Amino acid sequence: MKLNILVLCKQPEIKDTILRLLSAEADWNAEAAINAEEALQAKGNYDVILLGSGFSLSADKELCNHLQQKHPNARIIEHYGGGSGLLFGEIRAVI
Repeated sequence: MKLNILVLCKQPEIKDTILRLLSAEADWNAEAAINAEEALQAKGNYDVILLGSGFSLSADKELCNHLQQKHPNARIIEHYGGGSGLLFGEIRAVI
């Protein structure tokens, strides 16, 4: 199953690491945004929206609501570390 993921992360090094990890999965396509403006302008049709460093459901509720309206089938996941095993497990749990 092809999976499209939008990664929101304000820390460039962490964002790059997450993108590298997700890109290693053959059927996963990941793109990233480092701020709300980039996230709202993202053109993909996303299955998962991954909130990382600098974003949260509680602090960015309005952004998350807009993204959920734009991508109604996407699942929003908060991921703030814990290694690749946890990251993959969190994504696989919602697909």
